[in-house]
Amino acid sequence: MDSTRRNDNHAPLVLLLAFLGIFVMPFAQSNVRAFAASDQPTTTTVKNNTKKAATSAYPAWVYQAIVGTPYSAQQFVNLPSAKQVWFLKTLHPEINPNVVSQTALSPALANTIPTQNANQSLTTSGFTNFTTMAAAATTPAQSYIDEVPEGTDTGTAAATFASTATSGIATAELNPGGIDPATLTSSDFKLDSASELSSNDVTLDYDASGKAVTLSVKKMSVLDYNGKKVIYNVTKNGQSLKITFNLWRPDINRVHANIETQKKNQIALQYAYGYIYTPNSTDINGDPTPNTTETHKMPEFAYNMDIPNVNIVIGGKTRIVSTFGDSGEPPLDDYDEYQTTSGLLIGNKNGEADISSLQSSGSVGGGYLTAGFDDVKHIHMWPDTDDNDTIYLSYDGYITDPNKLSSYNMPTDEPIILHVENTIKPTDDQQQMAMSEVVTNPKTIYGNQTNTKDLSNLYFTREYDTALGHPNNDDGSPDDGVPIRYSGIGTSGPRNGKIEGLVIRPSDLTNSDYKYQVAFNFNSDFAPDGWMGTTFTTYPTGGSMQNGAAVQPNAFMVSEDGTGIFYKKHPDTGSQVWSIFNKADDVGMANTDPDKANTIAFGSKTKNNAYDTSILMKWSPNYVGDFKPGKNVVMGFNADLGTALAPGLEADKSYLRMDNTRNEVPVSLQDLDSTNVSVRYTIDTPLDSKHITGDDSDGSKKLLSATGVSSDYTPYTGKITDTSDLQKLQTPQEGGHTLYLYAVDDTGYVSRIRTITVNKPIYFNLQATVQATDTSDKLIPDTKVQQYYAFAGDSYNYIDGTKNLFDPATTDWTYATAGNAPDTLTVDDHNYKKTGTPSNASGSLTPTQTDGVTANKPITINYHYIDQGYLKLTVPNVNFGQHKIGMPGQYYAETLDDPKGTKGDNQGQLSFENTTPNKNLSIYLKATKPLTNMQTHQSIPDGLAFQPAKSGTTAESITDNSVLIYKTSSDTSAVISDTWKTNGVYTAGPVLTVTDKNDGVGQGTYTGELEWTMTTSTN
Repeated sequence: MDSTRRNDNHAPLVLLLAFLGIFVMPFAQSNVRAFAASDQPTTTTVKNNTKKAATSAYPAWVYQAIVGTPYSAQQFVNLPSAKQVWFLKTLHPEINPNVVSQTALSPALANTIPTQNANQSLTTSGFTNFTTMAAAATTPAQSYIDEVPEGTDTGTAAATFASTATSGIATAELNPGGIDPATLTSSDFKLDSASELSSNDVTLDYDASGKAVTLSVKKMSVLDYNGKKVIYNVTKNGQSLKITFNLWRPDINRVHANIETQKKNQIALQYAYGYIYTPNSTDINGDPTPNTTETHKMPEFAYNMDIPNVNIVIGGKTRIVSTFGDSGEPPLDDYDEYQTTSGLLIGNKNGEADISSLQSSGSVGGGYLTAGFDDVKHIHMWPDTDDNDTIYLSYDGYITDPNKLSSYNMPTDEPIILHVENTIKPTDDQQQMAMSEVVTNPKTIYGNQTNTKDLSNLYFTREYDTALGHPNNDDGSPDDGVPIRYSGIGTSGPRNGKIEGLVIRPSDLTNSDYKYQVAFNFNSDFAPDGWMGTTFTTYPTGGSMQNGAAVQPNAFMVSEDGTGIFYKKHPDTGSQVWSIFNKADDVGMANTDPDKANTIAFGSKTKNNAYDTSILMKWSPNYVGDFKPGKNVVMGFNADLGTALAPGLEADKSYLRMDNTRNEVPVSLQDLDSTNVSVRYTIDTPLDSKHITGDDSDGSKKLLSATGVSSDYTPYTGKITDTSDLQKLQTPQEGGHTLYLYAVDDTGYVSRIRTITVNKPIYFNLQATVQATDTSDKLIPDTKVQQYYAFAGDSYNYIDGTKNLFDPATTDWTYATAGNAPDTLTVDDHNYKKTGTPSNASGSLTPTQTDGVTANKPITINYHYIDQGYLKLTVPNVNFGQHKIGMPGQYYAETLDDPKGTKGDNQGQLSFENTTPNKNLSIYLKATKPLTNMQTHQSIPDGLAFQPAKSGTTAESITDNSVLIYKTSSDTSAVISDTWKTNGVYTAGPVLTVTDKNDGVGQGTYTGELEWTMTTSTN
């Protein structure tokens, strides 16, 4: 058509009008957007965390051999070869021990004994049973003699024949079987080819008159602590014997180690097994000779080796002992006789019995016996090759005494045999000595005999007869009446919120020469579940401790206020008995009310009324649990020390929720000789007690300065005011931040380090789920898991808070304590409606909870939605074609093009699909941008309208005007644009309107923009 302003050349005005259809879909009265905001990623990359199997660094037998041991493969191959052989023979007889010498292994990391689950199963391990079935007539009568030959460079071992034969294996004497020993000569004993020693190493001599076999070892150096087997076969008159001698010698490196727990105070903790041995040193009361720590001699009182002993060393030369009887000057080959401090003691829950036969005098009737081992074999003590502060002790312990076994209510001919692995080393923070002990009920004993002895009713105890002082003070002994005090309250660990343990400290520091203290800390994994402060409880047998026997009478007599007596008459017999655990399951003072922290647990506040004091520890039958052959029990405790004049610091809270408005740190302080104390802190930087200076130079900051500090614990409150520190504490860190605290008084003494956990994050995964066809909940397609966190101590409400937790989408952890999941969601044209409220969508977060504490295992909150169907609107690009300038009129679309296709393809359409329950649907059209010349930017005012297909209607302008173009209350789908055609030509729909007002429209390509809106309504 011609324009009102004609071009002389009649040049055509080409209107290639491609209108991009933009649409929104309001449902009911609100607009709902898609899940992801424009400034947030809409996809999440998930990394595969599956690790490839590492190539085996060691031969297959190594990984088999470590089963049932406390070692990793790397630690196992770093053990001495003799130690490896011992484990193979003892725990894995199915493995040929020759593989140790045949396999070249690369150097490994230092061997350590790690902590283990107390009931870890040794699935293929061994030691074996004492009792065997009667052998057939052709089976040799067997003997197994496990013995240390007497001698240093050369040695002899002897055994005599029993007067009668036994059907099982003989271990104390030789089993004669059906042979008369008087008829034997030395030549009848034939060395078996399976022996580990040859005739060049050992010779046999037999004395028929004494029925005694004597073995002579030419070089004792060929023996190790596991032993070398020498096997002899004897055949006489159709009868046969098999005699096995396992010849061994101890391997003891008697060393000690120091921890400089308070370098500023010049105090070190020194520890060892048994008495501290210091060769060629007179600085701290050491025996000046010999100048060695190694011995292969069988020590006297070997059962006293398993006593982790703690001393205080001041200035590198003055020793303070913590146990009665610690002489400080032991011979190298002797562990002397601790009369009232014990090694590992064993009790039996089912062993309540008359124990009078074990008393040297008097009768106490019924009670429980706890006893040490009668014999200790295969002793090995050694320091870690790479860490001299770690010391190991391993041995096999035997209880064979019929009286003890009878008191346990156990068969008197079936001994208790246990394998013990003990480690003492510093704790990770270098503050305490940590003891870890693994006791195994072995699967095989006496070479390869199967053990079937279930020891599940056993329990274990230890006793320390406490004393404090120089080992050689004027009266010949240290202060044996030092009172037992409760320690402070744990702020973390297994005893969080409970009294941590017991402390020994003089009652009168003013008149005491020993202003120090030693703490037994039970706030650690594998610590005793029962403990108490009392007097020493070992009731001597024959006037000495000899066999480690301790009676546990059926009476509980502990005076916790420190004013009562420490023993009283037995309620049944009238005899005096000691203050000890009431029953096998009794835990003594372990459940004492925390209000009694730092008060006297047993003893006297005044030295003149001092009681002889002791500390008992118990790992009860409840702790031991299943102790069948192949099972083990892990036990431990920590010990530390310090000057009693150092300030006492307790963190009153184990956990704090801190921010800019909550910045207080409550503590309690106590000091015996200073009234001015400062408390300092670091955040996430462990304090090294060796380098604490008490000022800024050690990296700490002041928390508070306290005045008026007294001998009683008094609460104080400090504040963290540094804004950078507060900001750091509010930055999420898995497990929370750690506040390290110490106190320093005006004399320079430093307290123990205390810790508080701050702002432990709890993580949440919020998911929008829909029920799938398999009835399980699935994440709504194309939606993302929303990641939020809050801190322990917060309350959270993810139900009806104002924030839409799904908009914008977040895949980075975001702090939020309140919000909601929207009632409806539209994703990929689908409309979802929320149903119900998740039970875990609100609550209070605690520092002790285990759910959600790591980002890898967050708390998942599933919001359930029902798929309400979907609305889908398909819109075209509208192409009005080419028209001449100066020709007013209405021009319908020449083609409807696919927006993703090419111009003029005529593949576009206006259509909809509606699968939602609501069929009340309306579609509106509006021109949001006028037709504009792409070259000159000249617009055609009011140039767009919509012509309904219905006859008798007129076109209605859609310029800045939303026009209803379609409405239905029943249709589920329709191709609306098909109704705009007549004989294949568009005669309705969007229309280009050119009027005289458009005079002056220039040549060019014009584009505009249409907005298509589809709505549903309730009516």
